Amino acid sequence: MVACTGRWFYDAQIDVDITLDRIGEAVPTFDAWYADLLGEREIEVRRLINDRGAVRFLIAWSLFESRCFKDSANEREIRDLSSRIVRERFDDARLSEPMEHFHERYQDKSRLRHLLNKRSGEYLTELLGRPLGDLAPSERVFVVLFVVFRFRNNIFHGTKGVQSWLQYGEQIRLCTEAMQAVITHVESSRQKAAA
Repeated sequence: MVACTGRWFYDAQIDVDITLDRIGEAVPTFDAWYADLLGEREIEVRRLINDRGAVRFLIAWSLFESRCFKDSANEREIRDLSSRIVRERFDDARLSEPMEHFHERYQDKSRLRHLLNKRSGEYLTELLGRPLGDLAPSERVFVVLFVVFRFRNNIFHGTKGVQSWLQYGEQIRLCTEAMQAVITHVESSRQKAAA
């Protein structure tokens, strides 16, 4: 592959105008390709890629899914992970800020409906219907991790899409911090078990 010169923005190359493959045919830029794949406008994809919070979320998600789950994340796997890390003495207080925020935020049925995006979410809805203080530690962890999972799904498949996803900066930050805490715990437990 031969890359031609690109534009520079904040000392970082953000776009390559033309990339040629081995036979000389133009290949779309990453931003154009990704926008087309998602059915989004290229400018919105650039905004996403240039947003550090969003990029950190996406990088953390990649690590979270590959290091914390057997195959890929889903509701059953999240329930299993939540129970397992609590049994391993994960301090759910490390998730207190996102836990309180998400429990309160999703008392709003409209916000919950948008988060779930046509999924039933019966277990999450049941947990949100109880006072936070009445939830077991594994249930509190599940609430946070399931919200993280839904945010990830909504960026790629849901109603939020790239253009509106960035307005959820506070929620993205909380999701990223929650993933950091859980990944760190899982890695530490794995190292202790190997020693």
